[in-house]
Amino acid sequence: MIYPQRHGCHIGELWEHRDDEPRCVPETLMFGLETLEWRNYRGWNVEKQLATFLLKHSFHLKKAIFSSVDTNLEDENEIFTELALLPRGSTTCQLVFS
Repeated sequence: MIYPQRHGCHIGELWEHRDDEPRCVPETLMFGLETLEWRNYRGWNVEKQLATFLLKHSFHLKKAIFSSVDTNLEDENEIFTELALLPRGSTTCQLVFS
């Protein structure tokens, strides 16, 4: 993803605040992202924060595909359950786990 500064937000502003959500959301993210594919998702806190931000602020997201590197089925199910419970900005977003 590329976030041009002219769309209301410089990429450096996104993660200035580690403890809370960024103050700025690029228009290209809010209105342009339709498909998200995240490979090797591990469920680390920083990944959860970014996944939460992306799902919450992508209003035109149609499909979010997450694949895990975890071979433990129990851990993988927990990771995917957490993702499924995250708030989404798009009511038509389909979550796919592979």
